[in-house]
Amino acid sequence: MSQDNKPNRDALVVGITQYADLDMPPEITQLADGAEDIAQRLETQGGFRVRRLPVTKPGEKEFVDPEQMLTAAQLKDAIIQLFTPESDNRPTTALLFFAGHGLRQKINKDHYQGFLATSEANPNENNWGLSLQWLRELLDKSLVQQQIVWLDACHSGELFNFTAQDTGHDRCFISSARPFEEAYAEGVLTNALLETLDYTKQLNPWVDHQRLIEWLEAKNQTAAGSQRFVFDNTSKPIILTNKAFDIDADYKNVCPFKGLESFDFEKNPDDPLYFKGRTDLTHELLDKIKGTNFLAVLGASGNGKSSVVRAGLLYQLRQTQRWEILPVITPTADPLKALGAVIGMPAAQLTDFINRAQAERVVLVIDQFEEVFTLCKNDAQREHFFATLLAAVARADNKFCLVVVMRADFLDKCSHYVDLAHQFQEHQIIVTPMTRAELEEAIVAPTRQVGLQIEPKLVSEMLADVKGALGSLPLLQYALTELWKKCATQRLLTFSAYEALGKIAGTLEQGANGVYKKLSPAEHFSTYSF
Repeated sequence: MSQDNKPNRDALVVGITQYADLDMPPEITQLADGAEDIAQRLETQGGFRVRRLPVTKPGEKEFVDPEQMLTAAQLKDAIIQLFTPESDNRPTTALLFFAGHGLRQKINKDHYQGFLATSEANPNENNWGLSLQWLRELLDKSLVQQQIVWLDACHSGELFNFTAQDTGHDRCFISSARPFEEAYAEGVLTNALLETLDYTKQLNPWVDHQRLIEWLEAKNQTAAGSQRFVFDNTSKPIILTNKAFDIDADYKNVCPFKGLESFDFEKNPDDPLYFKGRTDLTHELLDKIKGTNFLAVLGASGNGKSSVVRAGLLYQLRQTQRWEILPVITPTADPLKALGAVIGMPAAQLTDFINRAQAERVVLVIDQFEEVFTLCKNDAQREHFFATLLAAVARADNKFCLVVVMRADFLDKCSHYVDLAHQFQEHQIIVTPMTRAELEEAIVAPTRQVGLQIEPKLVSEMLADVKGALGSLPLLQYALTELWKKCATQRLLTFSAYEALGKIAGTLEQGANGVYKKLSPAEHFSTYSF
């Protein structure tokens, strides 16, 4: 995974085992090792930029240092940098992991305050470390949207002893013990996190905070002793680890979907990489075109006719044949002018153009052929256009091939032109709706092509939403494009994001409303009148 493709996720991993004035059990030394394991898991499977404290660098790599002290001032500065960075490029996700001792100060009969104990902590001198109340206030003010805080320390449940506010953040807060409890020095929460965060041990190759909480809740039910984990989490999934974040993952920061546009390798050479689900139809088109001078590709609007010709047929021809493939044209209001522009001479000289061609064969694709009826209002020009094309098609040397792409509901218009109708009748392919398997390939395969993951539930829901819907392919591609915009930072397309967008129909409605809101008052009036 290149540096340019690294996600904008920051983590601060703290492991304190040195305390000047506190008596600590020998097992506490394990916390630094556990913190280092957490740091490495976040780097290799979570896509995080990790800062370690205290830190040592014996070689090229940094490690959590079990021999160094860490003061409250140092920890406070690091946490401020994590959650309220001065840079405009703040992270989308910020994670604080703390493993060390925790303290609890009694304020009055029923009121306590919790602290993360730093190396100089000494309650006898009223030096407690870093206040959890201060941390909570900082988190509420932070502009980082996704906030993750994991505390493996005694009394760390005091993090939750504050009035909850709806700040709009996405959060995953976990403490290793309830406010009144001590935590085992060997790091029970740390070990549980390491086990659950490893996506290679999960059914799906990613772990979000909901899966983590489910697993820790199950641990709470069976754990020996009195120590129990405490949670405070929002419902929107936060991706913690993901195969797509793997340090060796072949991730491309590219949207593999087309929105409302067609796949077209002339405009984007990479489009054929992401054009999936039409392999059989593409092969059928290839077989047909090798044995005919004319091919009509027909189908309902939104069935993917243009994409299969532009990113399927023409792409394969360029890979396998030494034919001259002219740029795709549409008839426009002046079809003869459009034809002349692509051959570089008057349309009437099409035969001369073909004769001069050095290639074995010349292929011309006319997309949106129905424009010759909807946009061209000159009957004589239309007939001249048809006659010019059909004269080239009728050549005996098989040097010219014409492919027209047209909506099937315009066949009746073609029937008024006998020679043209004959070609349509003899040489046509109907583009039918994709099968369920083809649709699934069109959804899943492009995500894998760029190193993204996709939830199985999302796939099944999208397939159900487009089942039986006419012209659904552009809407499906648009919904997938909007999903990519929403989910790309976590490298996982999720059902919850799809649901939030309003599914297939709602996504387009949200997009239209978004465009409308950006219009000026005068444009609002014109749009309303329209």
